[in-house]
Formats: sequence, C-alpha cells, structure tokens
Amino acid sequence: MRIRDLQFGVVIAGVRALTIGLKLAVSVLITRTLSLSDLGVYGLVAGALTVSTVLLGLGFISQIGRDLVTEPRERVTHSLVYYWRWLPALYTAFGVAALTIGGPSLRDLTWLVLGVALLEHLAQDAFILLIQMKRSLLANLSLMVRALGPVMGLLFPLAFGETSSLGAVFYGWLLGAFCAVGMFGVVTRGWPWVKALGQDWKPKALVSHVRANSRIYVADVSNMGSQYSDRYLVSALFGLEISGLYILFFSAANAAYNLVNQSIMAGFRPRLIEIYARSGKQAHWRELIECGRTTLLFAFPVFGGTFLAIWAFLPLLKEPLASRYLPLLVMMLCAMWLRLGADVGAYGLFSRRYDTQYAATYAGAWLASVSVMVLLLSAWTSIYMVAAGQCLTMFTLMWWRYRILRAPEPC
Repeated sequence: MRIRDLQFGVVIAGVRALTIGLKLAVSVLITRTLSLSDLGVYGLVAGALTVSTVLLGLGFISQIGRDLVTEPRERVTHSLVYYWRWLPALYTAFGVAALTIGGPSLRDLTWLVLGVALLEHLAQDAFILLIQMKRSLLANLSLMVRALGPVMGLLFPLAFGETSSLGAVFYGWLLGAFCAVGMFGVVTRGWPWVKALGQDWKPKALVSHVRANSRIYVADVSNMGSQYSDRYLVSALFGLEISGLYILFFSAANAAYNLVNQSIMAGFRPRLIEIYARSGKQAHWRELIECGRTTLLFAFPVFGGTFLAIWAFLPLLKEPLASRYLPLLVMMLCAMWLRLGADVGAYGLFSRRYDTQYAATYAGAWLASVSVMVLLLSAWTSIYMVAAGQCLTMFTLMWWRYRILRAPEPC
C-alpha cells in the first residue's frame, strides 16, 4: 500500500465531501426557498441527465479515455471532436421528445434544460478525460464547480432582495457546467483542436463507430441499470415508508462508495492502462492487486464513518422505523465494499482491452442481481433479502472477474 496514494486520496476525499455537501445544500435550499414541487422537477431533471449521459454517450468517451493514455494526442482530439459534433443533434432530438410529454414547468424551461443537459454531458466527459490525464485533483475541482453552480444560481437573486426561481437554479447549473468545460479547455489548449475541427464530417461513419464501441456501451448501460433495479424492485414490493428508508440508506452508502471510488480508484485507471501497454500482464497484475488493497483498506474508515454519521443522525429524523432497520445499512455498506472489489476487476478488464468480458460481466451482473433478489424475496419477503442479493451478486462478480484476469487467455 503506497502512503502517497492514501495521502492524495485524503485530499481528493475532502474535495468530494465538499461536492456532496453542495449537492445536499441545493436540495435543502430549493425546499426552503421554493417548494417541494420545484425540488421534484429539479430531481427529475438531474436523474434524466444522469441517464442521458450514458445513453447518448454511445460508449465513445470510455474508448477515447482509454486511447488517451496510449495513443497520440492528434488521434484522440480527432475522435473527441467527431463525437462531440453529434451531441447537439442527439440532445435536441432526445430533449424535444422527452420534454414535449413533460409537465408545463418542464416545457417552459425546455431550451434552458437542453443547454444544461448538453453542457453537463460535455463537463462529465471532460471529468473522465482529466482523470485519464492523471489530473484527478483538477477533475474533482471541476466537479465541485458544477455542484456550486446551482447553489449560486439560487442565492444570487436572494442576495439582491429578489425572488429566486427554478430557472435561476438552472442558469447557475449552466454556468457551473460551462466553467468546468472551460477548465478542461485551458488544460488542453495545446491540443490540435483547429485541425480536428477541419476534418470531414461523415454521418455514415457514426454507425461504424457505434458498432466498434458497442461492447463498452453495453457495459455502461448495464452498469447504470444494475444501480437502479434494486430501488425499483423495493418500490414495487414494499410500501412508501420502507422504500423511503431504503433510498435514504442507499444514498448514504452510495455517497461513501463514490467517495472511495473517485478518491483512490480513479487514479489507478490510467496507470493500469499504461502499465499493461508497456510492461505486460505480470506488472499489470501487481498494480491491480495494489489498487485493490489500497482501495479496500481506505474504504474501511470511510464506510465506518458513514455508519456512525447515519447512526448519530437518525434521532433527528424522529422515525423509530429507521433505528429498527439499522442492520440494513450495514448490509448495504458491505454490498458497496464488495462492489469496490468488483470494480477493481472491471478496471483490470478495461485496461487490458478485454471488452467482450468487460461487457459480459456487467450485463451478467445486472441479470444475476435482479434474479437473485427475486429468488430470495420469493423465499422470504423482507427488505434484508434485497441487500443480501446485492452482497451475493457483488461477491460473485468480483470472483468472476478475477478468474478471467488470472486465466492464461481471455475466456
């Protein structure tokens, strides 16, 4: 375990904690200064943007990010410009279709929301590329700027005695995303952007690019689906009270997971790609083991602190049910810890370009997760069975990926 990695991870964790605090603050501020319905619209848009970034990304950014470590800058820039050229058309088609059937408040903000969606997508792509460029601190600072935008948009009118609105929140969000993209632009000002912009725009080539990225795209969509399926299952089988409790505990466990993932694991991703390209499987395996050891050890105090924070916070909720179900949080934290171990295996497959296995394990985990949870719930209808299914699935997924990585040839 490298002390340097842990020290740097603590700094990144601090930035991530501030980002999480800003995201929580905007929800509280919208509730206090606007209304719960405005918070609902904000949450709906935020969720839609998370989904659209994956669905409309078409697997491009993962492939470009991997090439960024080993390929010439000119080739990467050309690929990136070609991909980004399509985004305005894709978002316009997607946004018009989605917002036409939305509520009146969404239709009134159609073009503003589309602008936020496009810039958020570009900012998220920039975040991923900065990580691949080994600029983890700058990447997380850009994420914090994006989280700060909606807060500033909400508070700015209030500072001048004016009434704030949901539109002001979206304008702040737009500005934050624009600043994050600008940070990436400053870092990459030496890239051959002008030459890349002059390349031929061949619409037919998009089909071949999508086909080439299809396995990564399947992995991205499957990963997103597996993160939402348990919540939909809980909502379908249990009442609103239990569902709300599950989402509360999931949000806490997921925040802890993201904190460790971005603080420690993200820095290993470009390193693993580089080591495999230059030194082969043995050196890559040693670095992967180091990644797993550092990540999982760092996770212990983070997850322990998360449990203690929620335990201390529960009396403020004045909900006896939450205290009774505290073991559920422990099981969910265990599932997230195992998920980190499985993600280390995913990093290994991705960095070795085992794209078929990379996609198969994600798709298989999504199917297995739902199947196992349904089987356990059919035997015993308890919320604990959902968390148990997640633990079992993540452990199996971790074992499966490590077996692939240790095999003489991809299997």
